[in-house]
Amino acid sequence: MVRTTHIVWVWVALLAIRTDAQTPQRLTMAQAVAQAYARSPSVAAARARVEAARSGLAAARAAAGLQATLSAYGAAASDEAVMESPPAAEPATRGRVGADGGGTLQAVAMVPVYTGGIVQASIRRARAMLVEAEADLARVRADVSAATKEAYLKVLLAEATLRVAKAQYDAASAMAENARALWQEGKGIEAQYLRARSEAMAASRDIALAEAERAKSLVELAAVMGLSPGTRLELTEELSLTKPAWTLEAALAAGRKDAPALRIARASSESAAAQAAIARGEQSVQVYAMAMGDVRGSRGMRGTGMSAVGLAASWPLYDGGRRRSMRKMADAEEQASRERTTATSLSVEEGIRKAWFDMVAAQSAVEAAQAGVNAARASYTVYSERVQNQKSILVEELDALAAVREAELALARSMFDHEMALVRLERVLGASPDGASGGATSATREGEKP
Repeated sequence: MVRTTHIVWVWVALLAIRTDAQTPQRLTMAQAVAQAYARSPSVAAARARVEAARSGLAAARAAAGLQATLSAYGAAASDEAVMESPPAAEPATRGRVGADGGGTLQAVAMVPVYTGGIVQASIRRARAMLVEAEADLARVRADVSAATKEAYLKVLLAEATLRVAKAQYDAASAMAENARALWQEGKGIEAQYLRARSEAMAASRDIALAEAERAKSLVELAAVMGLSPGTRLELTEELSLTKPAWTLEAALAAGRKDAPALRIARASSESAAAQAAIARGEQSVQVYAMAMGDVRGSRGMRGTGMSAVGLAASWPLYDGGRRRSMRKMADAEEQASRERTTATSLSVEEGIRKAWFDMVAAQSAVEAAQAGVNAARASYTVYSERVQNQKSILVEELDALAAVREAELALARSMFDHEMALVRLERVLGASPDGASGGATSATREGEKP
């Protein structure tokens, strides 16, 4: 009896797991984007680069302050010797040990007084690298958002196409049944039945194609979101128009200010300028304030100590032209980065304008397609009534039904094209999944306040 009870509970558990696995995950577009953003390895890598750059900035700032090292030396030497601190010690120290053994404890501290701008330029370069990393994170987030929205919209287009095909099939099948009945009663001809049956079969083929396209699009969406391709998804939205929250002028202004690609280019240019300043600083005198003290001891002798405070300065005299060449290289890279920034600015504006004009054209296409749908449906209604009243033939009604199908498909494609143009615009501007868009307002659905 106990064994039977255990078996029953196992079956109940397995059934529950299977039922849960078959339950589709319902998703809005915003939820899909949020999940993709949370699972994206690219986003995680970009975040890590931001943290690395932030640590780099902290390290550059620390170099402008006090540096101190405490070193201990001990040895058994055949003669008096000088030992150096390990390579990682900064500032480096040197300790003297006697021939009779013993050891030295030495502390050294230094702080930069004048470096020709090297320290300040290093901080400036580290700060630019942090800005570049943050801009790259915004770019990656926008890319993930755009890829997810595109996959989501492909599913919606496939579902819209599937609805049109099913409506076509239902209507054509009903016509075929009516035509067959009339033909069998001797009130119609076989050709009308065969034409209606052909339309129904064509619609059945369209249904199969649309279902396959929907399934493939769902696999693509799951992959973009970082889910298993076999994950069952159910989208809760339908294909519709999204109202852009920008005018063209506002989009251009937002792009010039905060487009991720342009922010990356500007930060790279700033980093190159800072590197050029470092190269110039390396050709000037370096002055550091230093303080040191040590205690020495050996077997059989009393320990001795000393201390010193002063300045240390060094001038570059001759290095075979290395510093001069490094400066020229840095200056050339700075010039190249400025040119790249100009090119990126033009590219951003080009992307914004192209996406905007595509969106305007798609909006006009949507309006024309909607008018076509209304006209086709009205015509179909007229021909249906005329066929019922035996004032038109079935072929005319089938042609009107086909016109409705083409008009509805054109409307769905136009809506898809409009939404894709908006996605491309958001991508250029850097619109992110959480609504932050780098200075520009994210898009809102029709009926919502921007």
